[in-house]
Amino acid sequence: MQLDLATDHSGWQTYWQMSGDEGVVLERPEDTYRNYDIVREFHCVKKDCYIFTLFDSGDDGLCCEDEEEDIGGGYSLVIDGYVVNASSFESSINFHSLSCALPPTSYPSLEPSIHPTLIPSVYPSLYPASAPSIYPSLIPTQVPSIEPNYELYNVVPNTQMFGTRIALSNDKVFVSNYHHGSGAVHVFDFFGRFITTLAASNGSDGDEFGKDLGASSTDIVVGAPNANGGEGRVYVYSLSSFSEKDILVASDHTTQGQQHFGEAIGVSDLKIVIGAPDSDSSSGALYIFDGFIRFQERKVVAPQSDGKANGLFGNEVIVHNDRIFAGSPGYSNATGAVYKYDTAGNLMKTIEGSSEGDEFGHSISAFGSMLVVGAPGSDIDGPNSGVANIYDLQNDNAILSTTIRPADGSTGFNFGYSVSVSSSSIMITAPKIDSGEVGVVYVFDGDGNETARVENPTGDGDDQYGYHSAYAFGMSVVGAPKYTGSSGVVNSGIAYIIRTLL
Repeated sequence: MQLDLATDHSGWQTYWQMSGDEGVVLERPEDTYRNYDIVREFHCVKKDCYIFTLFDSGDDGLCCEDEEEDIGGGYSLVIDGYVVNASSFESSINFHSLSCALPPTSYPSLEPSIHPTLIPSVYPSLYPASAPSIYPSLIPTQVPSIEPNYELYNVVPNTQMFGTRIALSNDKVFVSNYHHGSGAVHVFDFFGRFITTLAASNGSDGDEFGKDLGASSTDIVVGAPNANGGEGRVYVYSLSSFSEKDILVASDHTTQGQQHFGEAIGVSDLKIVIGAPDSDSSSGALYIFDGFIRFQERKVVAPQSDGKANGLFGNEVIVHNDRIFAGSPGYSNATGAVYKYDTAGNLMKTIEGSSEGDEFGHSISAFGSMLVVGAPGSDIDGPNSGVANIYDLQNDNAILSTTIRPADGSTGFNFGYSVSVSSSSIMITAPKIDSGEVGVVYVFDGDGNETARVENPTGDGDDQYGYHSAYAFGMSVVGAPKYTGSSGVVNSGIAYIIRTLL
C-alpha cells in the first residue's frame, strides 16, 4: 500500500486508519504530520478487504485557503499499483471510505485446517465451548465489539479517580481528577500523549476543580463547585495557551451559601451556562454568562413545579443550537425532568420522566436535531436497569421519537448514566455502579438500533468503566475512575480513546 499525502497549514489535524471488516484498526500513522509537508508512506498489508478512512479533526478539510493563495493538500492511495483514489477535499471528518465485503462460505469445512488462520473468524459461535471448535458458526454476531485504541493514564503519582469527567475540543482531550487535593484537569492530544495540567490559581483542598468541563472553540471552562466553602467557582482557560483567563462567581454567592455553583457546565461560543443545584434552598438555579466578556446576564431559578428541595435543577446542563437544556434528576421523587430555555433564559418546554426513581435528566447530550436524555434509575428491565430517550428537535420542538434499551439490559446496569451524541451515532454507558459488575459502553444509530459495544478492556467490575464519556470529532473517550493499574494505587483511574466510532 502506497499513501501519498500533502498536508495543509494544519498537518497535525490529519489522521488516517485502515481497519478490517470487524472494525479492528490494522494500520495507522506513527506520529502526527507536519504542516505543508509532502509524505510518501509504504505499508505491507495482507490481501484482504479493508476500510481506509482519512480524518481531519479541524473539520476544515485538506484544502484551506491561505491569506494570499489557495494552499491545500490532498492524498492518493495505491494498492499493488492500482490507484484507489486521488482526491482533495474541502470539509467533513470522514470524507472517504473504501471497503469491500467477502461473503461467507456456504459449507464450512468438516476437517480442521493443517495451517490455522492467524485472524479470528468474523462469524463467532453464539455459544462458546470449553474447547476450541473445528466447526465455525454460520450465524454472525449482530453487534460487533469495538476495542479502545489508546489508554490515558493518571499523570500525577499516588492520586485517585482520574477519569471522573471528560471533555473534547477539536484536537484535545480533557480528563479531570477532581477528588484529589483541589482537583486537576489533564490535557492530552488525540493520540493519548500528555500535554499539560490545568489547576486553579487559588485552589484549596476539596474544591472539586474539574467536577464538570465544557469546551468552546476558544475556551475550556472548568467548574469547582465546592470552592470557597461550597459557594463554588468556575475557571475559564484559553484553549490555545491553557492560560487562566477568568474566574467566575455567582452574583449572589455571598447570600446563597453552599449552592455548588459549577456543578454543571454548558458552553457554546456565545454563552457559558453554569448549574448550581443547591441554590435557592436546594431547588437549584442556572447562571447565564456572556461567553466573550464573561459577564453574568441572568440567573434562572427552578420552575415553580420543581421549586422544592432536592430537585437538583442545574445538576446537568448543555447549550445546543442557541438553546439551553437543564436537567433536574431529583424532580418529583426522582422522576426527573429536563427544561428547555432560549439563551436569554426564557422557559420554552418541560420534558418529564416516566416514573419515580428514574432520575430522568441525569445525563443530556445533543447533536443536530437529536436530543438524548438518560434515566439510569429506570426499572424498565429490573431495578436501576436504566433507559434513554431520543427526542426530535426539529421545528424547535422536543418530541419523543425512540426509547433506547440494550438487548441485554438487566438489574443494576445504570444504563444512561452518561450519554453522548455525535454526527451519526449515540454512545450510552452502563457503568453498573452499585452491582459491582463489569461496565459496558453501547453504540446506537440515530434510530436507536444497537450497532456495537465497547467492553471494559480489564474485565474488572470495580473499575466503574463508563462513569463518564465524551463523543465528538469521530472519536470517543470513556472514563473508568476506579481502575487500579500496575502502579498499585487503588482507584487511580484510566480513560480510553476509541477512534472507531464514526
